[in-house]
Amino acid sequence: PAPPSGGGERWRLGCRRAGGRRARRARGLALNALGRRPLAMITALGTGLAVPLLVLGPGAMAGVLGFALLAALAEGGRGDALRRAARCLRTPLGLALALTLAFWLVSAVASIDPWRSLEKWLRVLVFTGAVAFLWARLSDRPEMLRDALKALVAATLVVGLFAALALHLWPPLIAAVRLGTWDPKPVTGLLKEFGSVAACLLPLALGAGFYLGGLWRAAGVLCLPVVVALLVVTDSYAGFLGLLAAAAVVGVIWLIRRLPPRPGRLVAAGAVLVVLVGVWAVLSGLPEPPYLGPDQLGLPAWLVDPHRQVIWGAAFLDALNAPWFGYGIDTVSSLPGADVIVPAFNQEYIPSHPHNWVLELLVDTGLMGLVATLAALTVLIWRFARAIATEARPMAWAGLALAGAFWGSSLVNFSIWAAWWQGTFLVLAAIVFAATRPPPTGARLQEKPSELAR
Repeated sequence: PAPPSGGGERWRLGCRRAGGRRARRARGLALNALGRRPLAMITALGTGLAVPLLVLGPGAMAGVLGFALLAALAEGGRGDALRRAARCLRTPLGLALALTLAFWLVSAVASIDPWRSLEKWLRVLVFTGAVAFLWARLSDRPEMLRDALKALVAATLVVGLFAALALHLWPPLIAAVRLGTWDPKPVTGLLKEFGSVAACLLPLALGAGFYLGGLWRAAGVLCLPVVVALLVVTDSYAGFLGLLAAAAVVGVIWLIRRLPPRPGRLVAAGAVLVVLVGVWAVLSGLPEPPYLGPDQLGLPAWLVDPHRQVIWGAAFLDALNAPWFGYGIDTVSSLPGADVIVPAFNQEYIPSHPHNWVLELLVDTGLMGLVATLAALTVLIWRFARAIATEARPMAWAGLALAGAFWGSSLVNFSIWAAWWQGTFLVLAAIVFAATRPPPTGARLQEKPSELAR
């Protein structure tokens, strides 16, 4: 437009100033975007690499997750992400988790060792809040989610190949990497716990491969033989049990979806009945202390080793003496008689934990804490099952398999209060939640007739 009469010079000066402001604003936005992209990459890659890097030890996982969280906090928009994470408490799963934490808090306050129990409770609370924040970041940025999934698939494949080949061909290399020292002795035991982690990673690697498509699908499929080989060379019984549990959960949900509503409900009820009968069979066959010999064992030794049966029997007997809220979080090894040596094994009745998450929660948090945990787990599985109706179907199936793998392998392996083991499940579950979207209102678990051919 032409300058106003008599004010040409002022008009040109104003245009230059306005243009300068727009240029500075554009440069600021560009620099801000360039600064945010590296932070977003650090958050995504750190989230995807954290669990696979457990092959190097819990310290590697903690360091990578710490960098990811710092990057996520440093990036702009953290206020919106924090509010988004806080809104999770309004969801059915958030309410179930809050109820579980409330019952666990009662057990911690009334614990025989309150400070120890409260420290574990606070750690669970902090971990849950941290992964909820990472979920908010990933779910709001599709490119970050894809970067995290690619990092997870690539790391699972590379780490699995490295661990399996090193253990099979040159075991001292694992000791050098994990311990920082050269040890010529066999070191299969160093990676035995990683077998359970690999069993949890496999469903996400497969699901992410199909979710991303292209060459990533082939990479995800390649993770299957690699993880199985790793479980073989590490002799990971818990890892194989986790894969079987994952297959069972996926198979039951798949069958329910393929059937009409009434037969589907019968299948679900049948699955619950099988689990209850199995629990009763195990508990009724456990030996009571003192252990006098193999005649007390109610389960075959090839299924559950004798010492583990003795541990379970001692833990169950303790649980019966504090049935409602237990003795307090992570206190089972401090109970009277837990450190008594069993002559037949030259080991304690309860060395550090019961090697079974159901019994550990029953002893530590009582029936109230265990039932609340089972309710939250049921809501979690239901949430993943309903997400199958969305476009993120591969990741929804991966979430169901993850639930089976983690909680299945936890029936025979680590303490459920172990920080790195909790972190494994929480981080992987956050990735699945970020990839899946809430199903449409009124979505059913069963497939529609038009979907049966898919």
